[in-house]
Formats: sequence, C-alpha cells, structure tokens
Amino acid sequence: MSRQNPIRAMVLMPRYLSASEPWLLASIQGLGDEVVGIAGRSIADQTAFDRLIGMPLFFRLRSRNVIHRILPKSLRRFSPYRGDQILKRAIEQTQANCVLCHFGTMALDHEQLWNEIELPLYVHFHGFDTMFDLRDPQDPSRMAHSQDYQSRIVRLSHRATFITNSKFTADRLIQGGVDRNRIIVKYLGVPISDRPAVHSAKDVPTIVSVGRFVDCKGMELTVKAFAQLRAKGVRARLVIVGDGSERPTIEQAITESGCSEDIDLLGWKSSEEVRDILRHADIFTIHNRVGPRTRQEEALNLSVIEAMALGLPVVSTKSGGVVETVVDGETGLLGEPGDIETQAMSLERLVIDAELRQSMGLSARERAIRFFSVEQELKAYREILASGFHSG
Repeated sequence: MSRQNPIRAMVLMPRYLSASEPWLLASIQGLGDEVVGIAGRSIADQTAFDRLIGMPLFFRLRSRNVIHRILPKSLRRFSPYRGDQILKRAIEQTQANCVLCHFGTMALDHEQLWNEIELPLYVHFHGFDTMFDLRDPQDPSRMAHSQDYQSRIVRLSHRATFITNSKFTADRLIQGGVDRNRIIVKYLGVPISDRPAVHSAKDVPTIVSVGRFVDCKGMELTVKAFAQLRAKGVRARLVIVGDGSERPTIEQAITESGCSEDIDLLGWKSSEEVRDILRHADIFTIHNRVGPRTRQEEALNLSVIEAMALGLPVVSTKSGGVVETVVDGETGLLGEPGDIETQAMSLERLVIDAELRQSMGLSARERAIRFFSVEQELKAYREILASGFHSG
C-alpha cells in the first residue's frame, strides 16, 4: 500500500451493537480512521456507536428505505434521503476508495449500485449467507434465501472479492459455483487474555457453553451429555449462556435431565459478561451439528475461539469450521455430531484431570494467539483492502 493510497473504507453491515455480532463493531473500531463511513439497516445505540467511532455515520433504515447522515456533534440533526443514490453520494463525499460489505445478503440489497461505482468491492461472508439450502427457522418447509440467490451470488463474485471467515465458508461458496480465486479466507479475531486460566483440581469444575439458541449449536444435546456425566457420579456444574428460538427445547432438556440443580441457564449476556463467565470456567463445550430443521452449520464459532484465548480446553464436534479452530487431542476433544456419549466421555476426561485441562488450555491459547488474535485479523484486513489499489 503506497502513501498516496491510504485505506478509506465505506463499511456496510446490517446491525450496529448487535448482541450476537459484537465482533463486527470490534473490527471497525480497530480499523479506526481507515473507516470513513458506516451504512446499515438498524441502529441499536447511535450515541454509543458515534462516541466509539467518532466519524460521520450513514444508516439505511429498512422500515423507511432511507439513509441518514449523522454528524458527530449533532446527533439529532437528520437529513433523510432515498435509494442507493445517497449511499453513492456518501461514498463520494467521504472520498472512500473501497467498499467493505458484511454478509452476502446485504451486498445483494445494493446489487445495482455496484455496477455504478468503480471502487474495489469486498463482500465478507459469515456462514448462513453461503448456505444455499438454508431453511427458514420459522417455517422449515420454506427456503431462507430467494430462488435466484445462488446465481446472484455467483454473478456478484465476478464484480467483487469475497472474504470468508473460514475455509469451510469458502468451500460452501466454491460448491455453489464461485471461483476459488475470487475468495480470501480471513479468520475473525478476539482479544487474547494476558492471564490465561490456571487449572487446578476442583471438587466441582465449571463447564460453560455459550451461543445463540439455534438448532445448529445443539444446546439440548450438551444438556443430555452433561446429564450422562452426572449419572456416572462425576461432579460438575454446567452454565449455559445465550438466548434464541430454541430456548423451549433447551429448557425441556434441562427439566428432563435429572440434574437441573447443577445447570444454570443464564440467558443473554453482554460480551464483557461472557468473558467474565469464561474466566471463571474450567471447560468450554458446544455440540455443533447440521441444524435438523434449518440445515445451517457452524461456519467458525467465535465463542470457541474466545474460550481458547482465555486458556480453556474445548469439547465440541467435527462440524463446519470448528475443525479449523480446535485441534483434536491438543487444544480440546472432538467427537462426531450427534454423538452425545462421546461428548460426555470427553467432558469426564477433562473434569477429572486438571493437568490435562492445563496442557490443552495453554495449547488452545497459543493457537488463538497464532491464528485468531485481533491483531492478526486487523493486519489481514488492511492487506486485503489495500490489495485493490492501483498505484500510478
């Protein structure tokens, strides 16, 4: 990247300060002044977001199909505009020299605009937007994406460079007809704890599972595996953090487990609260699988990486992008999706063996430092965004 071509990115993403997507805000915050504007569909907290970023923001509100420009010192002064043209004008006014759009679905919302501008366009895929056979979680008999979604994504790849959060996500695009040469794999990054967990023998170790309550995360299977562990007389406590449509299924599994007094269902927690819960944990577990109703599969699982960064061993499954994060037998233990018995046995091994927890936890943290740190991600972002410039 030459000095004449500093990064000036316009970023598009659906939600701001979303409970399930704090990593999006973290990456933009890390890029700092290299992001000259943000466009999206909804605003969770304008004031906090502006205070964090400190630059003009551009929002596209789904309900009114408008974009608002918010001036840093005049948060209540709104100037509404309609259509893609205001986004085009925002790109021109901020002198953006590249566009980074999160989620393939959102990139297609502005499909016509990409034909009108000549700037390098990067579309970041995060998983569900590469699953062309995805079912609607509210009505699994219906497809989640439109009938022409796949062909439109392939056509978009001729114009844009695709970024994926895992090799698994990249493979889904390739299977859908996207040229692999149009794809760059960039892992998500998390903060690395400077004080990794110290694992010692405990009477009642704590097992934590964190994630949205959706069918691909198999939370009720984790409850069943924990119930098998307790049925053997192994003492432990299970803490489940999250919320979502599968909550009734999880609650029923807890009620039927026979050990509900050893399970805490905490509901949704902020990112900082989750990190604090993980700091006091001994093992992280989640039972990833292909969702039986939605057909969704875990693209990466950021919660797994966050646990690794804190020095926790991971018990999970060989599903989706998890095999790219957890090294079976080194940083954790992996079974086959749907195999509750193996998950229970893996948990038992780690519950009763503090030395194994310590060695796997340290290896997990070292792997997080090497591949999944915030610094690694921001470096990769800058290299990718700068690669579209032509010095002259």
